[in-house]
Amino acid sequence: MLISQCLIQCQQSVVIHVHDFNISDHCACAFDMTADDVAQAKAQLSNKITKYRPMWNKVDPVNYESVLKSELAQIQLPVEALLCHHSDCSDHSVSLERYYQDIVRCITTTSKKCVPTYKVGFHKF
Repeated sequence: MLISQCLIQCQQSVVIHVHDFNISDHCACAFDMTADDVAQAKAQLSNKITKYRPMWNKVDPVNYESVLKSELAQIQLPVEALLCHHSDCSDHSVSLERYYQDIVRCITTTSKKCVPTYKVGFHKF
């Protein structure tokens, strides 16, 4: 799930909307929040701001592709879930979510291995 944990923890209820008519690759979510919730979430995020930023323009694309292929090759495909034709199938939602999270993890791991970073406020362009 791509919702900040601090927002989920602030809420009594977070609803993830999964609909067949949603053509986006993201699930819509809904929740109620107050100004206090926003302030609390902002404070938590400001403590976690990364001091380093990626330099995507410096990536070796051949190396990045090689490492990403290697990472992705380790993912077990949920074949049964991918071949399921039932709309709104709840039997495979966990395996599909795991599959999605595994792909995101592979991309993140590859980026950490292959993309150089610079310290914010230090690097001159």
